[in-house]
Amino acid sequence: MIEKTNLTSGAGLAGIPQLRNFPRCAGVMVFGFGLLVLISWQAHWTRLIQFKNDTAPMQYNTALGFVLSGTALFLLTIRRKRFVPWIGGAVTLFALLTLLEYCTAGNFGIDLFFFKPYFETAAAYPGRMSPLSAGCFTFIGSGIILAGLDNRWSKRLAGAGLLSSIVVIVAAVGLSGYIFGFKPAYGWGAYSSMAINTAIMFLLLGGGLLVWSWDSAIRENFNFVRWLPVTGSVALMIMIAFVSASNMSELQSATDSRKHDFQTILAGQAFEENLIDMQRGLRGYVTLRNTNALTAYLTSSALAPQKYDVLVELTRHDPAQQTRLKNLAVAMREVSAYDTEFLSAYNREGFPAVAQDDESGTGRRVFGQAHDILKDFSQAQQKLLDHRDVAEAADYHNAEYLLVFGSGLAAVLLIIANRMANVELRERRRVEAKLREVSMLQNAVLSSTNYAIIATDSRGIVQSYNPAAEKMLGYTAVEVIGKATPMLWRDPEEVRAMVEKAGRETNQPPPSGVEVLMNRIINEKTGEYEATFVHKNRKHFPVLVSAAALTDAAGNPTGILGVIADISQQRQRQAALRESEQRFRLAFDDGPIGMALVNPHGRFLRVNHALCHILGYSESELRETDFQSITHPEDLEKDLNFVQQVLTGKILSYQMEKRYFDKQQQIVYVRLSVSLVRNPDGEPYYFVTQIENITELKRREIEREKLIAELRESLARVKTLSGLIPICGWCKNVRADQGYWQTVEQYVLSQTEVTFSHGICPDCQKKFKEEIARANGQA
Repeated sequence: MIEKTNLTSGAGLAGIPQLRNFPRCAGVMVFGFGLLVLISWQAHWTRLIQFKNDTAPMQYNTALGFVLSGTALFLLTIRRKRFVPWIGGAVTLFALLTLLEYCTAGNFGIDLFFFKPYFETAAAYPGRMSPLSAGCFTFIGSGIILAGLDNRWSKRLAGAGLLSSIVVIVAAVGLSGYIFGFKPAYGWGAYSSMAINTAIMFLLLGGGLLVWSWDSAIRENFNFVRWLPVTGSVALMIMIAFVSASNMSELQSATDSRKHDFQTILAGQAFEENLIDMQRGLRGYVTLRNTNALTAYLTSSALAPQKYDVLVELTRHDPAQQTRLKNLAVAMREVSAYDTEFLSAYNREGFPAVAQDDESGTGRRVFGQAHDILKDFSQAQQKLLDHRDVAEAADYHNAEYLLVFGSGLAAVLLIIANRMANVELRERRRVEAKLREVSMLQNAVLSSTNYAIIATDSRGIVQSYNPAAEKMLGYTAVEVIGKATPMLWRDPEEVRAMVEKAGRETNQPPPSGVEVLMNRIINEKTGEYEATFVHKNRKHFPVLVSAAALTDAAGNPTGILGVIADISQQRQRQAALRESEQRFRLAFDDGPIGMALVNPHGRFLRVNHALCHILGYSESELRETDFQSITHPEDLEKDLNFVQQVLTGKILSYQMEKRYFDKQQQIVYVRLSVSLVRNPDGEPYYFVTQIENITELKRREIEREKLIAELRESLARVKTLSGLIPICGWCKNVRADQGYWQTVEQYVLSQTEVTFSHGICPDCQKKFKEEIARANGQA
């Protein structure tokens, strides 16, 4: 199982910038080299296609696979994943079709579909990439598909990384085969071999995808690195097993070839001995007249064609030896013709005739020619055998080196994997110890908390029930754990309404109450709601429930966890608060004097109707301004000074008379009372102001003061008439300061602001009664 690590998400390989840039560079290099090889095939530039003349070339389809894979890796590094899975799918499909061709010995026409190669190197299928290359592209394409999936399934990155690590191992083994001169590591029999440049590109491509997957997994807080040594070791051992099997097959083939060479050499020696027996029998018959020698000659002559046919059959796949055998056949015909003529001459003329013929050297020449050809044939076969022995020994030693190196590397990887597993085991034990400590702390918290904490399984059966729940609900843990569901203490009416609502929403028969509760919380993952619980003594009380779904490591729901608080006292406080707020609202909004809430900067937060009436503004208009804007300039400084003293805590409140400008810019006199409300931290919250309109009172006061001032001035002027005033004794006129005479009325009017009203006193009425009557009659 691949587990998450405690690495912080997003850390990635930030500490190793070279590794972070490697995938992008690898993608660009693989794409560029593949494109160059495609161009080289078109332009007949063989140097990039084939590094050495005796090595396999990079096939056209292989270069095309590198172009596609390099493009996909580059797109991954720049977070353009839209087409990446499709590119990976194309690469995988093409590689699988190639492998299927090898497995079925068929031909689907894909090898020469894009390009027909103009040279090959001992490959049975022109244009076809090697099975090793096809296998690597299958792994790389599958890894690209996983890496390009646009979701948060972190194990897809592990799959991509492990597949790319396999490609790195296969490419490394193939490249080591070129380094050590061990062909089974990069090619099997007549199948196409992996080219040197192909192995190098697979190293870059696999390494780039591996580093990208590793970095991306770490960014998603997931790590699969500890599995890389195991995967690499298994892949290496499998690759070594394949190489060993191929090498054993080739060794078996070499053994069979050596056996065949021995048979050919022995057949050549037998033919040579038969040729000597022919000549020995003929000479023995001619010289000693020994009929047994003649019989031996005739027998050897009859066996010669059979032995020749054996040589032809044994060397039918060797054109050079077949040519020598053709020359041998010609020489043997000459030998046979000479022997026939030699024997006829003896039978006809006797020994002197053949002695004379033998002295000419014709027989030795004919026999020597055939013998030389046989000798050359045997030496060539011996050289071939020696070459096979050398090659077999080299392959054997290279196989030993590869097996030792591969086994050692696999052992090292397994040791690393074991070391990492031990480190993880120690870390897991440490985490388990920490979890036990946390569990003990949890139990202590559950036991001491005032909140009821209840957990259920996926069926709704209670599994955890703390002491606070016992106190709140009246049921003991023994009564409910493993036996009851939360429906035991839920209000039946609420449960019935909840079930009916769920039935209406789903258009299905109503489920049970516990099913509705479980489904709602599991679907919402977490939630908070108020409900009515029923105590064991049947007393109903309100609660606040905070519920969350419990899940396993795979995200499957395993139950729910509820934290319950009794909110009875909170409800009572809320009711009292609402009542208090209602009283305040009535007192504020319907109060007979103006009231306002003002923030510390002077802006009106809330105003009542009386204040709006006093100033002539609407409530919205006042909330858009501040008191500084409507205060008379002569009163503003004094008001702000009081505000500052309240804010600094020098005074708790203040009162003053001031002037406002109403909406018509008329002066409004008010009596202002201000106090400050602070928040729990002691910071100023808002001012509470009471504003009493005293404009009419001020107007009356001003008029009264004016009247008093006028009376005082009149009195002051009246006082100036005291003293000696010259008055005529006869006509009662008064002499002014300028020396002319005036009536008393004129004099008083000039000296004071007194206004006279005229009437007739009672004495004058009696005295001038008749004159008054005549005057009225005339009127």
